[in-house]
Amino acid sequence: MNATTVKARLHDLTHPTGVEDTLSVDFPNNRPFRLAITPPAAIGVAILCALVGVGFIAWHFCAPPANPAAGARLSSPHTTVPLVPASAAATTASAPMSVIVAVVGEVDRPGLHTFAPTARVADALAAAQPKPQAQTLGLNLAQKLADGQQIVVPNIDAGPVPPPPSGISGGVPSQGGTQVTGKISLNTATVQELTTLTGVGEKTAQAIIAYRDAHGGFTSIDELQQVKGIGPAKFATISPEVTL
Repeated sequence: MNATTVKARLHDLTHPTGVEDTLSVDFPNNRPFRLAITPPAAIGVAILCALVGVGFIAWHFCAPPANPAAGARLSSPHTTVPLVPASAAATTASAPMSVIVAVVGEVDRPGLHTFAPTARVADALAAAQPKPQAQTLGLNLAQKLADGQQIVVPNIDAGPVPPPPSGISGGVPSQGGTQVTGKISLNTATVQELTTLTGVGEKTAQAIIAYRDAHGGFTSIDELQQVKGIGPAKFATISPEVTL
């Protein structure tokens, strides 16, 4: 078959017959559903996804690290508490870290001094620095200090001090402000004890204690003349009845 015959045959096949417009073609209408998204909606969805992603990244990197120790404590139903023996606890509670004593009388540094629990009366005297006229022969230098103790260093002119009873430092009253010599201690006596002195009432006794507290104690009996209400006559009366 030559080319002319083929061309003619193709022309016959593709030539309209005149009845194409009358053919009835039934196209189906059940096409699959398609979701249509408008451009503004698509932009909104994209922005929302971006915000969610940024929030997740910020939470992941900024969240505080977990505390393993706290988690272990929470997960453990029981907590072990170390037990301290009762004897050790009692020793810790009763053993003082330091002792405070008062040194008054013939010293350059009267007042309160703080020492270790193992300190002795000699340590208190070294801290208070006795004066040349101080009488220290009656003091038990080897006695251990007790918290709240008062050490009175008398004047050498007051005469020899008898040895103190057991458990009492030299110059310390045996009962309240009454010395073992029977005199009233100006540095330790109470208002009631001072009122037992000849011619001393409650106001004068309070003035003596106020002077004692303000000056860290009496260093000599002559200082009584500086107390308000004690003149030369009253001083001459009560000076034989008092000591430091």
